[in-house]
Amino acid sequence: MIKQTKRINVSFKHNERDQRLYQYVQSKNDKSNFIKDCIEFYLNNNSFNNIVDNKVNNTVKTKTKIKF
Repeated sequence: MIKQTKRINVSFKHNERDQRLYQYVQSKNDKSNFIKDCIEFYLNNNSFNNIVDNKVNNTVKTKTKIKF
């Protein structure tokens, strides 16, 4: 039995921020693993909880930025 892989498509707009992120990801040898590591880091640092709380409460309490 062959297990089917799951995929998520991500779009990058033609603006400075998205293009910078796109170029950074493209420079990685193992792009998939790099993205997974980024998501794990984000979740482990409670950034996800802050974003969800902000959207639920419709307020902006914190802003998280990751610089490359």
